[in-house]
Amino acid sequence: MNKTILILMIVALTAIGAGGYFLYKSQQKPLPVLGQVNDFELVNTSEQKFGLDELKDQVWVANFIFTRCQGPCPMLTQKMGKLQKQYSEQSKVRFVTVTVDPNHDNPQVLKEYGEKFGADFNQWQFLTGELKDVERVMIDEFKLGYAEDIMMHSDRMVLVDHKARIRGYYTGGSAMDYKKLKNDLAKVTQELD
Repeated sequence: MNKTILILMIVALTAIGAGGYFLYKSQQKPLPVLGQVNDFELVNTSEQKFGLDELKDQVWVANFIFTRCQGPCPMLTQKMGKLQKQYSEQSKVRFVTVTVDPNHDNPQVLKEYGEKFGADFNQWQFLTGELKDVERVMIDEFKLGYAEDIMMHSDRMVLVDHKARIRGYYTGGSAMDYKKLKNDLAKVTQELD
């Protein structure tokens, strides 16, 4: 074999190996910390207080909906349902849905809504509370803002790690963001080991 061809093959194989290594390293890079969720307390479908204490040492995904929504809320809830099914065997992964319409979405309404989407209420909590408390959770804890018109609420899904740190925001209507959320959830779940 010609020396030049041999050298070119070695250079090409080295470049391919280095590219694979850097791709592997970029996939292993930890997600950034985007914020911290501090203490909050709302009410779940069993009319029990539920907050950050119940999520201690767990990875979780949160979203915000209202049950009368004809727009993105059913799609967001369906995506949360798919994630819950995928992680149904993992006790350290939880899901939290908070209503932005607490004046209508009482615990019973949220329970019926969750049942329509196959929610396992041991792993997936649907929360409501006083309007001022829901606003505070969205603004102070999740940094999402709160719209007076509930039709304008955020469609973001939020990934929170076992130290209550926000690790990602994902647009609920984006297939690419949903895929990224699934990958990032798997990555953050590995941090539990």
